[in-house]
Amino acid sequence: MVAEASRKVLGGVANCAKSDTCTCETNYATADLSTKDKQCSKAKIAKECLQNITATETGCDGSSSPTQVITNYAQPLIDQYCGAASLTGVGLTVGILVMLLEITRRI
Repeated sequence: MVAEASRKVLGGVANCAKSDTCTCETNYATADLSTKDKQCSKAKIAKECLQNITATETGCDGSSSPTQVITNYAQPLIDQYCGAASLTGVGLTVGILVMLLEITRRI
């Protein structure tokens, strides 16, 4: 996914031909992200969009696969804006381990 500075640039390329991966990224980057709830919702939509891509293609950077875009950008945004309820996989495991370590420290 693209950084805040790139959002304005992507708004100008909305009509050019893009890969499906780049389209998912652009849709997120040009969405209304004015609240934390909107950022959460749009990040989840972007992740779902990326998960539905079956073709081998790259994102807007020309090198990242849909899976890499999810791992490096979409999931961290979901974790940041949606809260602990959205932690999955390794993030959930790490969170549980940290919590257990904290509990055992207090005993």
